[in-house]
Amino acid sequence: MNNSTSVNTEGNPLKNNPLNIYNGLMASIDPAKAEQYKQFAEYFFNNVDIEECKAKNNTLPPDQQLVLYAMEGLKSGLHPSSLSPEEIQALYDTVGDVWIERFGFTKDEVPAPAVVRPPTFTVEQFEAEKKQALKSKKNKKKSTK
Repeated sequence: MNNSTSVNTEGNPLKNNPLNIYNGLMASIDPAKAEQYKQFAEYFFNNVDIEECKAKNNTLPPDQQLVLYAMEGLKSGLHPSSLSPEEIQALYDTVGDVWIERFGFTKDEVPAPAVVRPPTFTVEQFEAEKKQALKSKKNKKKSTK
């Protein structure tokens, strides 16, 4: 009597070949979902230094990255009271108080910034700056290939 627990792989097209396994899995995924996975993988590998386990240098300055992070949270339904004081300050410093109404809040619902300064950008200028930075980042990737 043979008590072996081995699996019969004869006739199995995925037999011991990682590429075949990958191709088989990708063929079974919805094409729209596969495109999402591909975009995530491209973003991840372009923005994370795997060997050092840290983010690669981004083209946007840290304060603008903080604003983008805070805006994404607000777009996702985060209440402004949940933002850190640094995020609140960065939003006010970067785009002024127009973001409050843009995300459907009133000034009474939003914590005041520690220091009131004139904004660096209008929201439209900030969006254009962000697009330009992302565009130049894509061009750098293409030129390094």
